[in-house]
Amino acid sequence: MKAGFTASELAAMGLPGLPGTKQGVNAKAAREGWAVAGREGRGGASLYSINTLPEESRLALIARQAAGETADEPAPANDTEPSAERLVEGASEVLWRTYDRLPAKSKQRAQSKLKAVAAVAILRDSGASAMDAYRTVAAEQGVARESLRRWCRAVQGAKRENWLPLLADSYSGRPPSQGYSEEAYQVFKADWLRPSKPAAEACYRRLQEVAAGQGWTVPTLRVLTGRLQREVARERQILAREGRKALARVYPAQERDRSHLYAMAALTGDGHKLDVFADRDGRTLRPMLVAWQDLYSGRIVGWRLAETEDSNTVRLAFADVVKRVGIPERLYLDNGRAFAAKGLTGGAANRHRFKIKEDDPEGLFTALGTEVHFVKPYSGQSKPIERAFRDLAERISKHPACDAAYCGNKPSARPEDVRKPIDFDALVDLVRAEVARHNAQAGRRAANCKGRSFDETFAESYAAHPPRRASEQQLAMVLLQAEGLRVDRREASIRVMGTRYGDLALGGHLGERVIVRFDPEDLAKPLFVYTLDNRFIARAEPIEAVAFDDVGQAKDHERTRRQYQKAIRETDRLDRALTAADIARLQPAGQAEPGFEQHSKVVRAAFGLPSKADPEPVDSAPEAASFAAAMDRFRSGMSGA
Repeated sequence: MKAGFTASELAAMGLPGLPGTKQGVNAKAAREGWAVAGREGRGGASLYSINTLPEESRLALIARQAAGETADEPAPANDTEPSAERLVEGASEVLWRTYDRLPAKSKQRAQSKLKAVAAVAILRDSGASAMDAYRTVAAEQGVARESLRRWCRAVQGAKRENWLPLLADSYSGRPPSQGYSEEAYQVFKADWLRPSKPAAEACYRRLQEVAAGQGWTVPTLRVLTGRLQREVARERQILAREGRKALARVYPAQERDRSHLYAMAALTGDGHKLDVFADRDGRTLRPMLVAWQDLYSGRIVGWRLAETEDSNTVRLAFADVVKRVGIPERLYLDNGRAFAAKGLTGGAANRHRFKIKEDDPEGLFTALGTEVHFVKPYSGQSKPIERAFRDLAERISKHPACDAAYCGNKPSARPEDVRKPIDFDALVDLVRAEVARHNAQAGRRAANCKGRSFDETFAESYAAHPPRRASEQQLAMVLLQAEGLRVDRREASIRVMGTRYGDLALGGHLGERVIVRFDPEDLAKPLFVYTLDNRFIARAEPIEAVAFDDVGQAKDHERTRRQYQKAIRETDRLDRALTAADIARLQPAGQAEPGFEQHSKVVRAAFGLPSKADPEPVDSAPEAASFAAAMDRFRSGMSGA
């Protein structure tokens, strides 16, 4: 394969992207700075390197030479060179990709050229001469004969299926750095590709000021923006000017199928701040709607309206679901503080929120045997409830009853006639009615609904796959808020939100961490204490403070404490089978140190001490009988246990 070609050869080939005359090729080469591979003989014409040609021209030339369509020497065959068929196939793919990127007008012109060239080919196949074919087709289609001849040369030797891209216009424009300073373009590009998204006109004005001091040549703004749009992909522009989140939206969203699920197989939950002002006990606020949605049917199965999105509101909304519908098998939540609170998700795998400790209490969802999965926040594909909130926001926030309280979803969207907040209780009634309408609306286009409402879709699957129902103990556990606290180290009491609670059963867990379930809205009620693995300990009553000088209360308290101590002492006495004296008798008798009697030569006299006869033997039978009886009692106690 030749490494270089003269301007005459390139013009005669009719390659796409090149003029059809020698003068035109030389002018384009000078304008674009083509590399010269040598000269044709001594003092001959310049040989332009094949690598310096425009891409479409170079690929078309490679395809023709690989197929043996020129009179040049064949390329040397070896194992490292691609085959002619592969070169032709690769060039054809590039040609068609280039054609597909052309505007509609360029494609229309290419189709008109193809029509004329095909007519010439038909006449030539029927035996007409080239001149007669050119003359006839040029007259019929109203084109110049020289243009028609150039079009035919462009497809000469090529496969018929590749004629259309070869005939397409391929003007590549002015080369990037020709006619102006490359530094000017780089400064303009760096200034424009910034997160603050500056206007092109402002970037151009700054460039002119810099170029004046540097002595750069600056083209027009149109030239700079045109080159930037050609060279910098749209995705890169989005990343530089709008950020990674905007770029992530460019990637096609995943389509998730929910037809394999069934009612209460999986729920998703989230919170949404309503675009209305509400009055609650003289305070103006924007309420938060916390809701749970069934993933199979799309039905809202539980919700609560509160001042903020906190774990208590999430728990109460979930309690509504458990009480009215059943216990779901799986939950899909984001990692927000309210939904990922330890009281709800403690013990769940992959809970990347808050510090995880070994003695963390088991969360409500985990205790009920519900799997918890954390998904990406603000993702409609991961949490379809985001789509439901859009409908509910339209139904509730823009309802006529909220007309005077509507505040918009951002400050700039706030209407001018915000006059009076809606009463909070009235808003709760409105939400209840609109959620019911949302669930009952017919004609849903979701795959599982098939034109039915969310209620109908849910009811059919619910009858076929009834979920687990909560027991009375589980329901009480759901309705009460859970906290991981520590029992007092010295007494059988525990303090919750400033209130002390006590029960004698807590005495066996002094200083231990426990789970406390209580009603945060009524601390006068007793609280329920569980171990960290959810085993019930006690029902602790609140300890009320008494007057300092109330003698009667003091006496009652002291009497109760003495009774408690007496009961513990009696229990301890009955539980002991052996006394300390019994244990002492079990110890082996001591032995005198040997050798003193044998080696002693002098015996000191004892003065002032009365002499005694040998001591009489002690009768140990009563003590032995007492010890034996104690051991019998111990053994009988052990066998009874």
